[in-house]
Amino acid sequence: MKKILSFPLCLCLALCCALLSACETVNPPDDGTDPIQLSKYVQQTEIPTLEITAQQAIDSKYDYVPASFTMTSESGVYDFQADGEIRLRGNYTMTHDKKPYRIKFSQKQSPIGMDSSKSWYLLAETTDFSLMRNYLGYTYADDILDYSLRARYVQVTVNGEYQGLYVMTDKKGEGEDRIPIQLTDNANTGWLLEIDNRAIGGDNPENEEAYEYCRNEGIVFGVNAFYVDFAGDLQACVISEPGEPTAVQFQAIEQYMTALGSSLYGEDYTSYLDLDSMVRYYIVKELWHDTDVGSVFLYRENAASKAKMGPVWDLDLTLGISKIVSEGKTNSYDEWYYRDINCIIRPASRSAAFQSALRSNWNALYSAETADLLEGIDQVTAFLSEAQQLNFSRWNTIGQGIYIDGKINKTHFMSDDYLSMTTWEQHAAAVKRFLTERVKWINQQLNS
Repeated sequence: MKKILSFPLCLCLALCCALLSACETVNPPDDGTDPIQLSKYVQQTEIPTLEITAQQAIDSKYDYVPASFTMTSESGVYDFQADGEIRLRGNYTMTHDKKPYRIKFSQKQSPIGMDSSKSWYLLAETTDFSLMRNYLGYTYADDILDYSLRARYVQVTVNGEYQGLYVMTDKKGEGEDRIPIQLTDNANTGWLLEIDNRAIGGDNPENEEAYEYCRNEGIVFGVNAFYVDFAGDLQACVISEPGEPTAVQFQAIEQYMTALGSSLYGEDYTSYLDLDSMVRYYIVKELWHDTDVGSVFLYRENAASKAKMGPVWDLDLTLGISKIVSEGKTNSYDEWYYRDINCIIRPASRSAAFQSALRSNWNALYSAETADLLEGIDQVTAFLSEAQQLNFSRWNTIGQGIYIDGKINKTHFMSDDYLSMTTWEQHAAAVKRFLTERVKWINQQLNS
């Protein structure tokens, strides 16, 4: 497969040797040792370890704390030491005991062979017991979109305590080897924004609760956000790049998105939005049966280009595990979902241009990328077989729920069927089964 196994070749070769040899399976000690103290066992797996030493407690999503970082790989290829800062990230996931993080190195680093940058995310994957959904989705998107997040697996320790298996990704934003946005100080600037349905209501006094939630989560409306009517669906657009837009930049972005929103039931929306980009973004989201439509990203490289959809984000509550579904929908593989609920895709998908582009793009991908995706699941499953044991020795959550404040919480986000699975192997098999059936069903719908 071209990229679905995007961890380095040397690690792949090491994995193959391990699977063919008589080496022991990694198991946590059974001598009563606290499972938190597992860092010395981590490098028995093929996945690099990121050791984080923070100078104070990491307890805020707004305030960075100084820290040092050491990456250690069995091969030695990706070893490095660096200084920098770290803070928490996320919204709901930040409440879990296994915390997600945002890292800012003092100097650019290329962790695990990814492009060089200072800013990185560590995704905890607490709601996905397979530990695969984001990784598979981001690497698949990286194959088919102009820009997507890179992703690699990494073991993480914080101040000597093992925190588990994480997915390390680059930060969404402008920069070298990232979204090729040309920022200017005038109306011709490129931009990146997020359509966020958590912001519905905004400062509307009839929806004070929604406004307070968004404000408390760090989304400050009236400063870097505006509302757009997407063919009858009012949504907030939050500007990410430029980070602090000028009045001229803000007005230009707002005007562009307003024109896009009002065009969606006609064919002329393709004057504002790159059609192939939209369709390929849609394919990822529909294939993963994404029930969480809270974050949709769009970017425009410069004033001469059309907007493009991406990057793909937030795929951990997908592939049949979420019990939160839209009215009239289910969590089954055999239905259109994202097409009918996304504020841009829903009206645009009715056009002949969309239908034609969808079929042609799907068929091109079906024989190339999508077929390989299913084979890649088996390879990722084998790659994670040892590391997942350590992760779930630290977090004994499978078949139970999520740790919040030291207690198991049977979260309302997860379906009962998902929570009833008692082994990681069952969860890995469920990912492959859902995607296999989903690929088959979509192909039949588009080519029958």
